[in-house]
Amino acid sequence: MTIKRLVPFAVGVATVMAVSSGVAWAAPASNAPVAPIDSGRAQVSPRVARSAKVGSAPAAQRRTVTVALASRDPQGLADFDAAVSDPGSPQFRRFLTPAEFASRFGPSPSEVTTATDYLRSHGLQVGALAQGQQTISATGTVDQLGATFGTGLSQYRDPKNGAEFIGADSSAKASPAAASVITDVSGLTDAPLPVTPPPTAQVPQKPKLAPNAVTDKGSGPKGGFTAAELSSAYAAPTIGGNGGSGQTIALVEFSGYKPANYKAFDSQYGITAPAVQTIDVDGGPAGDLSGQGEVDLDIEVLHSIAPKATILNYQAPNVGNADVDLYSKIVSDNRASIVSISWGESELAEGASGIRALSNIIAQGVAQGQTFVDAAGDHGSSDQWNSSSRDTTITVDYPASDPNVTGVGGSRLFINSTTGAWANEKVWNDYAAGIDPSFRGASGGGVSTYFAKPSWQTGTGVDGGAKRQVPDIAGVAAEYQFSTYTELSDAAGNDTGGGWTASAGTSGAAPLNAALLALTSAKAGGKRFGNINPTLYRVATSTPGAFHDITTGTNSITGNTGVYPTTASYDKTTGLGTPNNPAYATAVSAP
Repeated sequence: MTIKRLVPFAVGVATVMAVSSGVAWAAPASNAPVAPIDSGRAQVSPRVARSAKVGSAPAAQRRTVTVALASRDPQGLADFDAAVSDPGSPQFRRFLTPAEFASRFGPSPSEVTTATDYLRSHGLQVGALAQGQQTISATGTVDQLGATFGTGLSQYRDPKNGAEFIGADSSAKASPAAASVITDVSGLTDAPLPVTPPPTAQVPQKPKLAPNAVTDKGSGPKGGFTAAELSSAYAAPTIGGNGGSGQTIALVEFSGYKPANYKAFDSQYGITAPAVQTIDVDGGPAGDLSGQGEVDLDIEVLHSIAPKATILNYQAPNVGNADVDLYSKIVSDNRASIVSISWGESELAEGASGIRALSNIIAQGVAQGQTFVDAAGDHGSSDQWNSSSRDTTITVDYPASDPNVTGVGGSRLFINSTTGAWANEKVWNDYAAGIDPSFRGASGGGVSTYFAKPSWQTGTGVDGGAKRQVPDIAGVAAEYQFSTYTELSDAAGNDTGGGWTASAGTSGAAPLNAALLALTSAKAGGKRFGNINPTLYRVATSTPGAFHDITTGTNSITGNTGVYPTTASYDKTTGLGTPNNPAYATAVSAP
C-alpha cells in the first residue's frame, strides 16, 4: 500500500509460550470442528492455494493464533458508529471508553465462555482477552491446533521464492456453538510476504529556477521537498494548533527502525519534537529492519507537519496474527486519537474473515473517537501488481477500503519555487509519465468487492450503483517528492548506513493527512473526530473550497485509460482532492 510498503499482514512462526499443565483430551462429538467459521467465508490462505504441499508439519511445534470474537450486537455497533460519525446526529462525536464499548458491544460473558471453553477442551492454552473483548490468543501444538480448527497443517513450498512454510490445508472450522461466536482465526499459516523496498533514487539537486516558478521538485537533499515546503504547500501554518502539541498519533508498523535516522532528519531542518515512543506488540519486529524505510518516512512526514505531536510507534513482527494484535493494542490502549497506516493488502488477498476481524477492531476505535487514516496503495487500480507478478487484476487495498477508514490517494505536487506555496496538483501516475515501467507507481483507488457503499458516500462523481469507493482524499506521493533520511544500501543490498534519498508513495500522503488532522484537533482544543468520512463528503458539498480538486490523469497502470480517470469533484483516483487549508481544517472541526 505504499511504494515501499512491505506487503504486511503475513503469517509467521508463532511465539513459544509456557505449556499448560492440563492434558489434552478427546473432544466429544458435539464439540467437533464441523461448522465453518464466519458462516463459511473464511478462506484458505492465498499463499497455500498457490503452493505445493511437500510434507507434514512438525506435530509437536507450538504455535500461537489470534481468535477474533463477534460483537454481541453487530447491527447496534454499526448503527452507533454511523450516528457518532454523522454531523446531523445528536450522537455526533459522543464517544465511548473501551470499557463502555466492551459492556455494550463486546461479546457477552457467555459468548466468551463458549469460545474459551471450546479452545481449552482441545488442550489449547488461552490468553487474556483484549480490552473490548474482541480478540483472544490461544497456544497449542500443530496437532492440537489442527484438531481444534478442523484442518491439517502441512509443509508447503512457495513457488514465488522457493521458501518452505507451514500452512493450513483448509479453512478453519469449530463446533457449531463456538463457530457462532468466532469470526476469524489468524496465525495458522506462515505467510511472510517479500519486502518491496521504497522506490528511492539518488536524483540530482533541483536546478535553479526563476523566482516564483511552478515546480514539482523540492529543494531538500536528493531533490525531495523540505519539511517547510511540505508544510507550506498544504498551508499547515494557517491551521495553528501549536504544531500539534497535546495530540497523539499512533503509527502502524511491521518493521523495526533506527531512531538516529529521524533525528538526523530533524537536525537538518531544525525540528524540535518529542522522542518517538516505541510500543512492541507480540515481541516487536525482533531485529527485522527490512521495512525501516517505511517507518522513517512516516515519522519524518509527521515531524514536517505536526512536530509537537506525540508519536506512538506500535511495531509488530510482519507475521499473520500480528496485524490483529497490533490494531487491538492501539484500540485497547486508546491513547492515540489519530492512527496513521501505511501498510495494507489487497482485499482479494486479505480474505473475508480476516477483513471482518480487523474491521470489528477498527469499528471499536471509531466508537472511541479514533480516526484511521490509511494509504490507498501504490499500484493504481491494480493493487496486487508488483514487478515480479505483473498482476493487473483490478482490486483495491485494505484497510483503506473500510468505510470506517479514510483512504488516502496520491498526487504529484507543484509548488511556488520561492514561497513553497501550493501551485497545482495532478494525480500521481508515473507509469503514465513513462518513468521506470518496471515499477508502475500510481495512486491506489477503485471499488471494494467486500464493503457496501456507505450512505454518506454521495455527491458529484460518486458512482451510485457501486460498492464502497476509494480513496476519500489525497496528498503528495509521487516520485521522488519526499526527501528522506533512512538506511541506504549498495547494489548487493548491503546496508551502508544512514543517508539521504528521495522516496514516494501514498505511505507519505497518509501521515501527511494524519498530521494535518492533529493540527486541526489541537486548534479545536483536543477534539476527537472518529470517522471523518461522513464529514468530508458533507464538506465537499457545503464548502467545496476546502479541497484542491484534481482533474488531470488516471490511475491505470495497464494502459486502460478507463480505469480510473480523474473527474470534477469525487473520483476513484484522488477522492475529493487534497486539503486546502485553512478552509479544510475549519470545516472538518465544525461544529
